Amino acid sequence: MEPQQPVDPVFMEALFRAVGLTNDHTEWITTLRIENIVGNQGHGIDQSLPVSIDENYDERFDRDLTNVTAEDDPVERKRGNFEYNRAYGWKRLALKVQGKFADEIWLGGVLKQEWRQQRRIQWRESRKTSYSGEWAVSYHGTSREAAEKIVKQGLRADRQKRFKYGVGIYSSPDPETAEDYAVEFESGGNQFKVILQCRVDMTNGRTKSYPMKQGQRDTKYYVTKKNKYIRPYGLLYKMIRT
Repeated sequence: MEPQQPVDPVFMEALFRAVGLTNDHTEWITTLRIENIVGNQGHGIDQSLPVSIDENYDERFDRDLTNVTAEDDPVERKRGNFEYNRAYGWKRLALKVQGKFADEIWLGGVLKQEWRQQRRIQWRESRKTSYSGEWAVSYHGTSREAAEKIVKQGLRADRQKRFKYGVGIYSSPDPETAEDYAVEFESGGNQFKVILQCRVDMTNGRTKSYPMKQGQRDTKYYVTKKNKYIRPYGLLYKMIRT
């Protein structure tokens, strides 16, 4: 996939205003330029995936942050009015979730403007704020085998093994914390880990947040009591070593 040419946001802002478009449109042009720096899309970015791809995936929403750091992308983002920490250093294989649920509000919905699909994809990833009714982002560390089952069947509380804060499905808004629970595996002579990117419903106590210490790092656990209040929408993988 060829990278897009950077867009000059100053020029495009002036152009959009000249034809009467809104500030939302001009902000999208600015974030489009950021997308040229902080992540490419599509399975085409990697021809030797360490997991099996089938009809449960949707490559339109893939994201490659392998060579991106927080310093490259110093933007504070929120989803569901909770912190959204992007998984720098990981590649995301997006799961096919459109049409599986009654609506897409939990995932940020779709923009009111009738923009092309590609623009909606880029906006969703880059925006800084939450939409009303949107769920928070969390990460769940596991093994490759378990991750591939979850992709097909969803997360289930009755299959969890750790219950420090009670029965439920454990995840974290911090991808580093999730990585600590990911099981290393070999593929093609290289070592990898996988984690799942999820959305969790934080309303009415459906998911509770617990502060914790992970080594020298302050982090959080999210504990979701019922399966229906946590929805995986991406399988992330990272090469640990060759």
